[in-house]
Amino acid sequence: MKSLSSVDRHHALKNLGVGPAAFLIRDAVLGFQDAPFEGYYDPYSTADTNDPEKILKNAISFVCGRLIAYNWVTRFLYGANWILFILSFVEPPQWCRDSNLQIAQNNLSDDLDQYGDCQVILGGKGTAADGEENQDYYPNFGTMLLTISQSKHIELICIFTIFLYLVLKLGDDGMDFRLFFYPGTKRRMHSLRLITLACLLTGVLVDNTVLNHFSAC
Repeated sequence: MKSLSSVDRHHALKNLGVGPAAFLIRDAVLGFQDAPFEGYYDPYSTADTNDPEKILKNAISFVCGRLIAYNWVTRFLYGANWILFILSFVEPPQWCRDSNLQIAQNNLSDDLDQYGDCQVILGGKGTAADGEENQDYYPNFGTMLLTISQSKHIELICIFTIFLYLVLKLGDDGMDFRLFFYPGTKRRMHSLRLITLACLLTGVLVDNTVLNHFSAC
């Protein structure tokens, strides 16, 4: 069978009934990846077409479902996750921002407001146990490229991006939390994502390093 060009496909989707049918097939196939058919909202349902709330839910689900299907939305999601992972290698480490170590208390610096105690601790040198002098107390690769404030702003942007994706997923489920937390893989994945985002957000807002370590695992 001859394949259609992109122009032909675009024209076919405009025909009455073809577009909804095509997306219905796609949604049905993709839906079986992590939940049975009844675990998803059906925006193509013609039941209660006189109900304004049903019409609004159908519209929201249809729009959100279309947005999620675009590759650039998935790229934004993956990009935010990778940035959060890479961020831990270029930001001031959580363990030394407010360490109360003697080396930091004895070496006050103007950079403490930007890097916490890390500027002093990671740059500290002394005599090693074997007697060799001028050795790093805490060996590192010198990759602290961001200040604490910069790393927090980047983390908040990534958190918002991931949260916005979950809002689209909720909209795709017709703003129905029963479907959003449908038993099985959907419930586990969405719950894990929300817990992780809550830990990350709390860690950024209140400087809770314990929650930041948990969310990075």
